[in-house]
Amino acid sequence: MLELNRLYNMDCMELLNQMDKDYVHLTLTDIPYNVVNRDSNGLRNLDKKEADVMVFDLVDFLDEIYRVTQGTAIIFCGKEQLSPIHGYFANKQERNQGTVRQLI
Repeated sequence: MLELNRLYNMDCMELLNQMDKDYVHLTLTDIPYNVVNRDSNGLRNLDKKEADVMVFDLVDFLDEIYRVTQGTAIIFCGKEQLSPIHGYFANKQERNQGTVRQLI
């Protein structure tokens, strides 16, 4: 059982798997941008080593975020991830006839 008002330093997928459905009111997350901060793309002169490498499946992550969040989910992401994330929640909205949780 997760303890409220406690910080956990662990793999996000392991933590999400321990949460019950609708466990949180707000999810605010900054997922790894993957290719956005790499030297070769020219967007930044910052080498973050392995900090932006995706180590989890995006759809599995979104499934868990959708399951545990009863309110709003705010996901900071790279431009390459925006369409898949938007498509995921648009599909949920269509299947739930407009009752999808708010996506900012």
